Amino acid sequence: MSTLLTFIGRGAANRTGGVGRYQALNYLLPDGQLTASVTYLGEALITRYQPQRLVVAGTSGSMWDQLLTQLSGQWSEDEQLALIESVDEKNVTPAQLTSLEQALMTSTGRQVSLVLLPDTATPAAQAEFIVTLCAAVKQGESLIIDVTHGFRFMPILALTCLQYLQYIKGVEIEEMLYGALDGDKGEVFSLNNVLQLSGWVRALGQFDHSGDFSVFGPLLKREGWDNDKINELLRAAFYERITNATKAAQSAQNVLRADFDGAMAELIQPQLNARLQWISETGRGARERALAHQYLQRHDYLRAVIYAQEGLISSHLYSEKADEHNFDARDEAKRTLADNAADFRLLSQLRNNLAHGVRSHNNHINKLLSDEATLQKELARLFKALKV
Repeated sequence: MSTLLTFIGRGAANRTGGVGRYQALNYLLPDGQLTASVTYLGEALITRYQPQRLVVAGTSGSMWDQLLTQLSGQWSEDEQLALIESVDEKNVTPAQLTSLEQALMTSTGRQVSLVLLPDTATPAAQAEFIVTLCAAVKQGESLIIDVTHGFRFMPILALTCLQYLQYIKGVEIEEMLYGALDGDKGEVFSLNNVLQLSGWVRALGQFDHSGDFSVFGPLLKREGWDNDKINELLRAAFYERITNATKAAQSAQNVLRADFDGAMAELIQPQLNARLQWISETGRGARERALAHQYLQRHDYLRAVIYAQEGLISSHLYSEKADEHNFDARDEAKRTLADNAADFRLLSQLRNNLAHGVRSHNNHINKLLSDEATLQKELARLFKALKV
């Protein structure tokens, strides 16, 4: 469902102390269209985007009477005058908004929600704002948000809500808009770069926690990457998830050589390249050992041990000029390494116990698996001793 979420505020007081009104303006939209002259930008955005659902958020002192232009006779004159008086006195009530909401739905044929928000920024009011606004947006909606007339701190809190809505409610943000006044001219700017950066920061955090670089796929699509490149990256992520670092690197190398040309490139590309540096390592063993260190830092001990052991096997076979990708050769190399290094045998035992989640007959293993700090210290020692 396409939804327009717009804020409605209050103009500066006029000379007699009455309610001030926004200046009537023609706004230039991001797509180059010029709106009709309006005092409230939300009115022009309704005309431009024709949303299936309208959410208008404001305070008890907002100019809710601006919405009367959307009515076609469903509200009595007494009700309209009462609303205007309440706006003047800054005490519009939930009951008035509920009645106006019903009249707007009848007049426009679209779903309408009028949301009353607190007008202060105390910690309690901020929490109420966020909970109320998030509740007003439905699961999976496609959202255009206009923060032009948001009262002071409201756009900042709205951005916090958007992060929640995208992640928890699966809301897609089509546009974030702000109408600016320059003399007697109005221009609406897209603030989508703010959303893009927020999305990248969240994805980088997810990657740092999990190591799964498929989280970058949707963001790269928004940056203009074609589907073939993105699918190749997703294949690489799949191979890495199943500990096939060789195929992962093969699938990802060409993709990662491509330069960003999006707005966030200067900030994001160095961060992405640094996190995927292991792909540029020479040789299967070096890549696997690099991944082992990354997963140890993430406290993903099973993957850390798997990649460490496989990296040592690959490096041994490479030094022997044997086939790193032959199963029998790898099995033989594993036995050779175990015969010659007690630390490698310990690494193998840890791998088995971490994979199966059961107690060992080895008391030292059980001790390691009963305390995270002890396990971390021992794995760091093993990695150093075995030259992982």
